[in-house]
Amino acid sequence: MIVLWKSKHPIAAILAAKAEGETNTAIAKRLGLPRPAVNAAIWRAKNPPRPAGIIRTRVMSEEQFWALVDQRGPDECWPWTGALDAKGYGRLKKTMPDGSIMYGAHSSAVFYTTGIRTTKKNDTSVLHSCDQPSCCNPSHLRVGTHHENMLDMKNKGRAGNAWASGKRVRK
Repeated sequence: MIVLWKSKHPIAAILAAKAEGETNTAIAKRLGLPRPAVNAAIWRAKNPPRPAGIIRTRVMSEEQFWALVDQRGPDECWPWTGALDAKGYGRLKKTMPDGSIMYGAHSSAVFYTTGIRTTKKNDTSVLHSCDQPSCCNPSHLRVGTHHENMLDMKNKGRAGNAWASGKRVRK
């Protein structure tokens, strides 16, 4: 019998009640448990933990990467057609040929065209001349430092309240 945390109520009772169509709130009231505990028990039953050592990444070739870029004219932006983050940057989780994982589509575009890997460790960033976060056109991208990227952002008026009177302010 699997027991839910420190309570004496078995997960089997929660799952059986759920299978019969009982709502999570009703199950929680009947068993005297907080509803989040019932929700978590049901979620854990449906989503068992992954075995140790298994990482879900997809090996992506250069051809597969460029297939997800809308390659337009040489002076136009080439938007990433895959997933975007909340700020509009192209995001992907993939394994590079050397085994490392990259997340920014624009960083991958720079890597595939120049061979330069941008990382926080070596203080390199990819700067967009077009200011379009999803753009992967190599002619619109250049490698610079994080400081250069922040100055570029400030000079183009995209810094918001992070810069006040020319000085960086912590919030």
